[in-house]
Amino acid sequence: MNRIRTLIFFMLFACTNGVIAQEPPALSLNGEWTLSYWPQPEEAITSPEEMKKADVKQITAQVPGNVELDLLAAGLIKDPMTGNNVNDLRPWEGYQWCYAKTFTAPQIQPGQHCRLFFGGIDCLADIWLNGKHIGKAENMMIEHSFDITKEMKAGEDNLLQVILRSSVIEGQKYLLGTFSIGNFPSEESVFIRKAPHMYGWDIMPRLVSAGLWRNVELRIQNAARLTDVHYLVAHVDTANHSARLFTDAKMLVICMSVSWVVLEWYLSHDFIVGNRSLSSCKSVYYVLYKCCFLLFSQVTYQYTFVIWLIVR
Repeated sequence: MNRIRTLIFFMLFACTNGVIAQEPPALSLNGEWTLSYWPQPEEAITSPEEMKKADVKQITAQVPGNVELDLLAAGLIKDPMTGNNVNDLRPWEGYQWCYAKTFTAPQIQPGQHCRLFFGGIDCLADIWLNGKHIGKAENMMIEHSFDITKEMKAGEDNLLQVILRSSVIEGQKYLLGTFSIGNFPSEESVFIRKAPHMYGWDIMPRLVSAGLWRNVELRIQNAARLTDVHYLVAHVDTANHSARLFTDAKMLVICMSVSWVVLEWYLSHDFIVGNRSLSSCKSVYYVLYKCCFLLFSQVTYQYTFVIWLIVR
């Protein structure tokens, strides 16, 4: 059976103001960072100000990565993949970590805003930008994104800090005297949104890691854009050379002139693509969505959504 590839591209046009400009490419913050570490006290440190009271040490880190790779590069631990060296990492489970990086923030156009994107944070984190708390993370399995338009200094140096708490210590707060022996994970892993195999499995030893394990980026976004875009090939009719497609998307409009009011518009459409041979065509089909709504400024904006469905 022929393989069908459906690529959906959404372009948003403001009929009253012309075409909305394409969003600029993301600015990668990957590469060299500074990694600070210290034993977690009874009350975990969650701010840069509290870090000043701790006995903090520093090494160079690479992002994406994890603290074990950085400790190994700094000569502070032996290769955990050799012999029983992995067991020597248990004391590091009780440490806190702080990833820090200074970057120059880009200039943004009126109506645009900037989001700080983390592909993966392992695991319990407080995120600070220029001394201001911008968000938390408590799940290494999902992406995190924070709006930093008001906190960042466009065209100037900005200090980003990600303070991590010990997943082991925080997990044990829910238990009474729990402990782990050998490869058998204790119940502490149940209370943390973290890969459970890190606590020991039948296929691997215990190695409870931490770090920024996926990409970190700055993303400039326009005030009006589409998010949560999904599509589904509901049915393929090979006899009539047609396919039934279902699309679902959410339009997001941020009105900065009204204290950052966020308007959401949900769009769904079920339609037929047909009268073409799916095995050979490379045709473009489109569906127009038009919706009008009144913003608080008493100005009506009309947006047209164009969906290109390229069927191969």
